[in-house]
Amino acid sequence: MKRKRIKFHVFFNNIQNPILTALLLGFIPAIIIILLNPIKFDKYKVEYNDRITKNQSYLMIWYEDLDNDGLKETLRIGNNLPSSNNLFLYVHNSQEELIGQFNFPYKKAITRNQFIPFSADINGDRIKETFLFTQKQDSIYLNVFDFAKRKVILSNRFITIIGGYNEHIDFNIGWIGAEDVTGDCINEVFFQISAGFALYPRRYYRYDFVKDSLIKSINMGAGLLHTTLFYNENKDFIIIAGSNATNNVSENYPYPYSDSCCWVFGFNKDLKFTFDPIQFIGKPAGISKPIQSKGLIYSSFSGNKTYGDSNQLFWLDYSGKIESFKTKNNLLPKTIFVKDNSILLQDKNNWEFY
Repeated sequence: MKRKRIKFHVFFNNIQNPILTALLLGFIPAIIIILLNPIKFDKYKVEYNDRITKNQSYLMIWYEDLDNDGLKETLRIGNNLPSSNNLFLYVHNSQEELIGQFNFPYKKAITRNQFIPFSADINGDRIKETFLFTQKQDSIYLNVFDFAKRKVILSNRFITIIGGYNEHIDFNIGWIGAEDVTGDCINEVFFQISAGFALYPRRYYRYDFVKDSLIKSINMGAGLLHTTLFYNENKDFIIIAGSNATNNVSENYPYPYSDSCCWVFGFNKDLKFTFDPIQFIGKPAGISKPIQSKGLIYSSFSGNKTYGDSNQLFWLDYSGKIESFKTKNNLLPKTIFVKDNSILLQDKNNWEFY
């Protein structure tokens, strides 16, 4: 009992301190106010407004509705570091729950352009397969992930070697599309590979899953730019492609279509020419993305103001017969819209429409 009286006496003496007394007097009513008036928080519902693709040198994130349920899955690719240098693919469902990690033997292809891996339904089961390119030194490989089977169904399918120019292995890859052009109910995949200073290849490719065969166009030499799939009036498959003029080749360039000017190419399903390539003089210059309207293909040529052909809108039929309209005041056509008998152009200089 004596110890308790001593403790109480000490406590009583401490609260005689004016500072502690003031704190206690303020603390007690504060507790009462908090209990009577609890803090209220407004409730918010967090929803996605939009999802964007994120590209970094080591990681790419994009979104794709692979199973056709109206909800997008999240896909991530990058290279496993530092223990290995092979490509990984993470697949998450629409609730961001991890479905699985899938690994590939070689690293992600190091392209100059940042392109999203291609997804398409190849076998008609309404589930998209995903196509990825990997690279080992100067060799490029095609790989395919099947979301329905949750497995990699094609691994290390060799595509090409990238040529060297002063030891630069620089190139772009572009997806064109997937179409069944052989009649076997399985879509073939079309893509392009365009080397920069490496100079080759500059080709179009068609991969056939059923036969595991690869069809290639000639090594054209022109810098590949915009490519679009069409069907002509006879429902024949056709590719219309426009090149750019970067002029990074020498006079003794060994390929038939130089990148010192622009070209328009037409290809059939076997990547053979459907008409003689059409040339536009000028460097630097480019051909806009072709569009189709009422049996004609529309595009434009935008070149240098002081050298070569004038800037112009042009249209051609599937046989390569071409007509053109030279724009005035150095208008540089960027985007083309066609409706009825009217053509709307957007100018690269000021983004205005004409």
